[in-house]
Amino acid sequence: MKKLFSLFAIAVIPVLAQIPAQYQSIYSLVNTQISTFDATLLQGWDGTKYPYASAPQLETASSDLFTSLLGEYQYSTQIEPQLSDIQAEGAKAVTIHIDFPILNQAFYSSNPSQYQQFVTFYQQLMQDVHARGMKVIVETEAATVFPGANTSSFATYYQSLSWTQYMEGRAATALNIVQLIKPDYLTVITEPDSEATNSGQANAGTVTGSTELLQTIMTALQGKTNGVEVGAGAGTWITDYTDYVTNFLAQPIDFLDMHIYPVNNNFLPLAATGAQMAHAAGKKVGMSECWDWKILNNELNVLSLVDIEGRNPFGFWAPLDQLFLKTMNDFGQIEQLEFISPFWTHYFEAYISYTTYGSLSPGAVLDQSYTAAGTATSEGKFTSTGHYYQQLLISSPDTTPPATPVAPTVSAGYTTANLSWPLDTDNVGVAGYLIFRNGKLLQQINGLVLYDSGLSENTEYVYTMEAFDAAGNISAMSPETTIKTY
Repeated sequence: MKKLFSLFAIAVIPVLAQIPAQYQSIYSLVNTQISTFDATLLQGWDGTKYPYASAPQLETASSDLFTSLLGEYQYSTQIEPQLSDIQAEGAKAVTIHIDFPILNQAFYSSNPSQYQQFVTFYQQLMQDVHARGMKVIVETEAATVFPGANTSSFATYYQSLSWTQYMEGRAATALNIVQLIKPDYLTVITEPDSEATNSGQANAGTVTGSTELLQTIMTALQGKTNGVEVGAGAGTWITDYTDYVTNFLAQPIDFLDMHIYPVNNNFLPLAATGAQMAHAAGKKVGMSECWDWKILNNELNVLSLVDIEGRNPFGFWAPLDQLFLKTMNDFGQIEQLEFISPFWTHYFEAYISYTTYGSLSPGAVLDQSYTAAGTATSEGKFTSTGHYYQQLLISSPDTTPPATPVAPTVSAGYTTANLSWPLDTDNVGVAGYLIFRNGKLLQQINGLVLYDSGLSENTEYVYTMEAFDAAGNISAMSPETTIKTY
């Protein structure tokens, strides 16, 4: 069987001595915390599988990118390729941030047409995801100021609102999401502490205030959810976690949501406690964000978010990330979650070298990481962690190649050609395409369009293509398309 072997990265399990010295204690701590929790989970488990939906973050469609989402090529060169990668890994859903106030009409008083642009954008995205047979989980909260985000105007807007106005705006956004976007799941509170920090609304970070916010949202949604399941929750690291859970479960939500990032202290066991509390209350459970923070106990509440996340991109963390994903998979099956959403999905596509980039600032490291992931995604390439994730989600090795693609549609210029083609099909998902010009490989690409330049005038060219999946299976060659430049 024809395989695209160049797609595969070889997973190398490092010994501790191969980890940079300043990270060895972190590596040991995180490894121990995750391993201990997983071992506890597996005690007494009979191996019965629970079909939770794997729902990685579609980072490129986050509302925290704001006006960048409306850029001419964002959808075709960023969002569609990442969506294809996520599906190719075997995921059955995606998670998307639609944060307040991007779908709150009151925010657009000076530019009302922009509101409709964002409504149209997310409606198209929902349609495209559902057309792939995948579900959609939407998170709505306060936007996070982070490298690559474009949310400065959000922060200014938050500061202009009273607590009552803020709650009403959050409720209006949630109502617009269920009525206009219609995801399968909507989580309306996720990290009360982060929301208070990001919005400047101190009440959002208290049990009483967060519960009041949830009540306001649920009152607005009453009788209007149109089948969308609504949830709320908190990060397992938050002080008084069980108090938040108790108060939220007393509201008419469909599921308890949770976030897992630091694995320190008792934060992982608290996730199991929350799930058990929810099931005892007759509620479902979801996990709309998770990743394994590389942080020591004495660094908690000391390091900034950028400082913490700036550690993630280095390739020596891959075995820990894979252990974490395996443990979350076990957790989802044993505690019967509805969905689990790994957050930093671009590490499925690329890590970066510590030797090359380790001396940079955390923000610069993240920028390099985004660039590397964008390049890998555009070519349909995966890291060892991406391949490992697929193995977790697919019960048996994938040996089925994608369907034979149709002939590409090509329009010619004087020295250029524009190619396009429809999404090909696969038993799991297509990761990308091999485009050939006159029988020679022109480009490996994850997308549905290609611009070819540097051609000769008044010359015939023949284009064909093959599709490949994340397991490296390659389809048969498509029919030819012949064009002649002017």
